[in-house]
Amino acid sequence: MRLHQINKANYSSSIERDIIYSIAPSDKVLLIEDAIIRLMNKSDPLLNLIHQKKIDMYALESDLKAYGAVLPTYITPITDLEWVALTSECNHHIAW
Repeated sequence: MRLHQINKANYSSSIERDIIYSIAPSDKVLLIEDAIIRLMNKSDPLLNLIHQKKIDMYALESDLKAYGAVLPTYITPITDLEWVALTSECNHHIAW
């Protein structure tokens, strides 16, 4: 199982395609830093495709507060300590 950490609000279309194709059903996705801005666009293509693949998605609480973002029900907020636990649970980590 891999943890994909997404930290940007925008990527090139080729990088977004790579992200989508690299995520396996058992993987997890964590939104951090500027990636929280994606939550403000309800039709964000990358998040919608990840959601359609039924991948577990998380967002860092401290970043949610910093950006004042509203979290969709399909994304779980996590604390810094929970982030450490999630990182330990996954075999590989990919920072996009």
